[in-house]
Amino acid sequence: MKIKGPGKFKKKKLLRFSGKSILLVGSGEGTFVHFCLTTGRLAAGVDIDFGKLKVAKERYSTLPLIQADACALPFKSNSFDTVALLDCLEHTDDTVAIKEAAQVARENILLTVPLEDSFSSPAIGLIFRGYLDRTHRQYYTVTKLAQKLRNAGLPEHKIEYFERIRPMLIYSQGVFPRWLLRAFDVILSLTVSKWKLCRNLFAHAMVSSSTDYAPVLENKIMAASKINCNLCQGNQANLFVQIGDTSYVRCQDCGLIYMNPRPERVDEINRSVMKEGLDYFTRKGFSEGHQKYYKEYLKKFRKYRKNNRLLEVGCASGGFLYAARSMDWEATGVEVFSDAATYGREKYGLDIIAGDLLEVDLPSGAFDVVIMNQVIEHLKLPLETLYKINKLLAPRGVVYIHTPNYDSLTLKRYRQFPKYYPKDHLYLFTDRTLKRMLEKTGFRVIWRTSHGFSFQRTSTENSMIKRRLLRLTENLIGLFIEPFGAGNRIRVLAKKQDELISAKRL
Repeated sequence: MKIKGPGKFKKKKLLRFSGKSILLVGSGEGTFVHFCLTTGRLAAGVDIDFGKLKVAKERYSTLPLIQADACALPFKSNSFDTVALLDCLEHTDDTVAIKEAAQVARENILLTVPLEDSFSSPAIGLIFRGYLDRTHRQYYTVTKLAQKLRNAGLPEHKIEYFERIRPMLIYSQGVFPRWLLRAFDVILSLTVSKWKLCRNLFAHAMVSSSTDYAPVLENKIMAASKINCNLCQGNQANLFVQIGDTSYVRCQDCGLIYMNPRPERVDEINRSVMKEGLDYFTRKGFSEGHQKYYKEYLKKFRKYRKNNRLLEVGCASGGFLYAARSMDWEATGVEVFSDAATYGREKYGLDIIAGDLLEVDLPSGAFDVVIMNQVIEHLKLPLETLYKINKLLAPRGVVYIHTPNYDSLTLKRYRQFPKYYPKDHLYLFTDRTLKRMLEKTGFRVIWRTSHGFSFQRTSTENSMIKRRLLRLTENLIGLFIEPFGAGNRIRVLAKKQDELISAKRL
């Protein structure tokens, strides 16, 4: 089912007047909250109607929504830059609701309310007949709304009319022909003041600012701590995306995207994710098809084979190491999840060390090749890890990295899709930021490529033909965008520079 989006007028006003964080009171089915999140704002919604909140959760499963009354908002003072009450005041005690919104807002509040019928009373509705809602407790004129704002301590405000209607067309279901009603509507629009044919009022009111505040969304995140950018150590960042209680920000200085705040139990989260997928990754890694694929890929590293030693960081239970050993590599792996490391050692006799690479003791300058296959995005300290890898590599050794691309065409189309933000991904790389991190840690990129495109799939296609056509279309788009670096995943091979970089931070 197609979901109707926010109206153009309200979109325009939200973009123009709202701050970086916004609370939508009367969020209904979540359309406006979702819209605000897509613009990069920190957004949340409240509504008293549980039924509408349920629908919103079904449509947008990760939206931060709370059931609450507009007259008793469950937030501290100055929690949000902007509070928006769109089509909300007419359903409640407007005086109390405006004061409550002004208390929660730090910069301003935005209001939209229904205009009182200028030609007749709302009960009769000669002109506004089709626009009347019997759940509305009141209608407004400019004077009435201005008085309400002043009574709430908001003397600095601006009110304007919007949403032009075609009133006479309401009667087209009766005996009058539609062409005649259109003619009457044109005459009405020419003879009556434009503002009298608008159905709503919009108000923008400034509130007193305060520096002592804490955004409520950050308070609701589980025990977490704010961190600086790992690449440039900058502390200024803009919100990239909000997925439920998880925020990803983009560094203003270098562009690195990372989770911030970061859960203090991040190691626990990583272990739990690995534990859930251990059986799947083990079957996949040791399957005949994947072993064949690994061996073909290992051929790319033959020209760098000097000491005959290979290291895989984040090797899981060792499927890639098993393939490397069969091709006579002296292969070693490091894996933080001890159960996976134990399985690979005991089942296949592989050389797997349980622990974090930054903490394990390995000989410097011993390895020709280091592999990080979908690992760097999970690391707490990726820059320090690359410094350590540089130290472990032999002169002119290489590191191979495979990671999701967050500058891909897929992510540009579906930035808010939750599946692209696993809870154990701490860093989201683009081609530019990964190259910059490698160069900073003493590597020179030899080649890099991207691959893949995906459509957002919200339901399972029953038709095999439809599935195959969809996959074929994805493959064709993927081939087309690959030269532009817009694929879903990045593959990079980088060589250690002749001069070793001193890992001062280790």
